[in-house]
Amino acid sequence: MSGEQSAVQPSSTRTKTPAAVLFMVRFAVGLALLAGGAASANWLLRNWIPLSADLAAEHPEWAEQARLRVPLLPSEGKDRGRLPLVVAWDPTSAASTKLLGWLLARSEKTSSLVGQTRLVRLVAAPPEFDTRILDRLGALDHRELLGPALREGRIKVPLSADSLASLLDGDPRGERLLEREAANADIRQWIRTQARVAEGLGLRPGDMLLQGRRVPIAQLKSEASLDQELAVAQAEWETALGRAGGDTDKARESVLRELADNDPVVAERYRAWIVQGLKVKTGLGQ
Repeated sequence: MSGEQSAVQPSSTRTKTPAAVLFMVRFAVGLALLAGGAASANWLLRNWIPLSADLAAEHPEWAEQARLRVPLLPSEGKDRGRLPLVVAWDPTSAASTKLLGWLLARSEKTSSLVGQTRLVRLVAAPPEFDTRILDRLGALDHRELLGPALREGRIKVPLSADSLASLLDGDPRGERLLEREAANADIRQWIRTQARVAEGLGLRPGDMLLQGRRVPIAQLKSEASLDQELAVAQAEWETALGRAGGDTDKARESVLRELADNDPVVAERYRAWIVQGLKVKTGLGQ
């Protein structure tokens, strides 16, 4: 037994192994584990390329799926059975900015419909929007600073370089990093792709896709109107869930089929880009 001699002494007092011996045993075991871990790591590094080539040969669909995947669109929450919500944020609109803040606040409450699914937020700036500001928004979102600022109401319209820099708490190093990331080609493409996704889904700047149903910004100008639309979506979901016998997967599919009956192009794009996360250009040849 650990910490004791293997033979029990005649007296009731047990002789304990000295602490120094225990330390040396543990130290030796640690070295063995470390050596084994290092050996495993070295083996993987030496063999990863041929292993991955073998896997790709056996499963070509894996490589194809990896090619189709892109960095996730900015979102809050997780899929919990329901279809994701989508909002096309217009950074030139105070009303759209306020709406997104309301939605983000609700995304933290599991009692809300928004908190029971994934909220995808797209930057859908009009064509005349300052591209330098757009790139900074992408850099801020890449650093996970944009979502909290929107949720807390710290994004003020009209946007400016100075107002966005204020989100960095005056850290000059942060500003330099932000400038560098704003010039990154991948981040610039990522932020511009969002507007393309919104347009492909039939969303105008400020609109919302609520369980696949487009809700124009004109119907979402107050928290009360937002709550009313959420209540309608809740009732629609409960109806679909009841028809599916409580099976969430079947309920999701039934909603997607209804979308396809009304607008097959948008429904297929919604399934590919939002539900499955495939590249924009793969959706119906786009």
